[in-house]
Amino acid sequence: MKKLLTSLSLPVAFLMTVPASAQSLDVVTSPIPQAYRDTCQSYSLAFALARAKVPGFELNSVGQVRAAEAKVRAAIDAEVKPGTPEDAYNQRVWERAVLRLTSNNLRLASAFYPTFEELADAAAAKTGISNAATLGGAVSFLLSQTPVMTSFVNIDGSAYRTGHIVTVFGVDRPAGPVNTVPRLLLLNSAVKASAPGAPPAYAPVCDSPALPGDRLYTGALRLESKYEPKLFGGKYRLMWLAKNP
Repeated sequence: MKKLLTSLSLPVAFLMTVPASAQSLDVVTSPIPQAYRDTCQSYSLAFALARAKVPGFELNSVGQVRAAEAKVRAAIDAEVKPGTPEDAYNQRVWERAVLRLTSNNLRLASAFYPTFEELADAAAAKTGISNAATLGGAVSFLLSQTPVMTSFVNIDGSAYRTGHIVTVFGVDRPAGPVNTVPRLLLLNSAVKASAPGAPPAYAPVCDSPALPGDRLYTGALRLESKYEPKLFGGKYRLMWLAKNP
């Protein structure tokens, strides 16, 4: 990683700010998509756990990404309580899964904002990236301090009827009116093949056998300005990992 950043002619002082926990760029230059239709939360949490240096979540190959996603999903399924409304898509279940995966050291924190601009400000503060366009996607990904997660019903033509959780690694605030739509650096695990300008379907490599998601989606790390966030009771939800008191 250091060799790659040095090739970008970045100063030594800048290189020293790169988190030691940053995942390999290999896993985001051509990201593997989520394994199944309903595992976006597992995929996003896997990247958050990796950035938090949780043992067993080292993401240096697509095979490790897929294994980490499966590990998160297994923890989620284990925390589902039969006979209750808390299914695998319930935030309380994800919260318990994070505690299980981190031996109670980390928790899944969340906050709700009345405007998306306020959510974007919070995302910029937590990731430490407010100029993602200037830095570029690769450097922003590596420097992002605390990735955050939020939900969308549409991202650049990919529609998600019930919502889709995506990881945000940084924000870019364009100059102009205060209400200008902020661009978000999103790691989207489910870019649909039917979306305008979508890349071809993901071709699994040898350490990652094909799963249903490979036929439906591709992954992408890119700045997005055309999106529709999902509302929860009239507010926008942001999630991130935090130390458990």
